[in-house]
Amino acid sequence: MGCGGSSSDSQALVSAAQRNITLTCGPSDQRSSYMKPLNVSRIISVVIDPAFSEAEITEIKAAIHTWNEATHARLNRVLFQVVNGVSVVDSTLPTGPLDCNYVGSSDTFTIRKVTSSDLWHAFGLQDKLNGANNPAATFRCSNQFVTKQIVMVHIQSPAPTLLQAVILHELGHTLGLDHSCDLSKGGGKKDFLSCEGLRWDDLYLQSVMNPEVNPTGVKADGTKTYRTELSDNDLERARCIMDLSL
Repeated sequence: MGCGGSSSDSQALVSAAQRNITLTCGPSDQRSSYMKPLNVSRIISVVIDPAFSEAEITEIKAAIHTWNEATHARLNRVLFQVVNGVSVVDSTLPTGPLDCNYVGSSDTFTIRKVTSSDLWHAFGLQDKLNGANNPAATFRCSNQFVTKQIVMVHIQSPAPTLLQAVILHELGHTLGLDHSCDLSKGGGKKDFLSCEGLRWDDLYLQSVMNPEVNPTGVKADGTKTYRTELSDNDLERARCIMDLSL
């Protein structure tokens, strides 16, 4: 799916108690493509791990700006603010998919660089050494709303715009958006359409929340480009999930 190259799957990991929720909003075949919402009645603080390089931090901030600019123009909401000068310590990083005891809050989350393949594998995620690649994941704990969450990134030497595309996708997960279509094996149902059988140009596969991060083109110098703009479908679903917390 997409324009050439192998795909990478970004994921939203949830604690065992969390399940997708169904909304009577948006396209009928995406109404169960939501998770517990983030309370966006206030601006959410984002801490960027200083372990990222300066170039990587620029890409991350560009993704945050894209969400803020689009939601301000379309929904009259600014969602995120970057907080500088905050230390990132080990206690803010969960140790596995059942660990909701890490330090966090509902109004702040960290975008954390994960260099340990062992930790990545503890979450059931894969890197390129295993023949597949999960470049990032958002781990969420919740009750009615999200109580804490963290975006974890495990990309080695990302191509230009790849990190920006991945973070744009993960920020959608922090809001409570699941993927635009269901990629799980044997997945797909009336209110959460399967990705299987969709043409590469289907609007669900052209959205940022497409579960696979594919190149959208190749420049003359051979550099791959990735999706860095939100689609109408991304913003429609964002409005649906945000309406629960406003």
